[in-house]
Formats: sequence, structure tokens, C-alpha cells
Amino acid sequence: MDEIKEIFCGDSYAPFLAYCELHNYKRMCDLMNCRFEELPELIHISSMLLSRIKAICVLYFKKHPD
Repeated sequence: MDEIKEIFCGDSYAPFLAYCELHNYKRMCDLMNCRFEELPELIHISSMLLSRIKAICVLYFKKHPD
């Protein structure tokens, strides 16, 4: 599986990438354990950015079911 930073590139994802690094999430499969619903409170991201992050994850996991 791809590394998270390869999928979520761009300045708008910086808080999410910092969160992933803090929790030792390196590969996309690590996000299976991510509590997305807690992210806005923990890293102060907008609900719109959270929706984008979740949508990217859903699409990624559909394309890479392994």
C-alpha cells in the first residue's frame, strides 16, 4: 500500500499529516485504525477538510482492497 504522504499531498493536509506522523500512521492501511470523527476536535480541521480526507480514504480503499 502507498504511503499516506503520497496520497495526501498539499499544504491543506499538513495538520492531518502531522497527526498521522504523531500516531505513527505511515501507510494507507494504517488509517483503518484512525478515528476520523475525532479529528476536528484534535487537530482543529474543518468539517469540509475532514469530508475530503474521508472521501479520499474510501476511494483509495475501494481501488486497493488488499
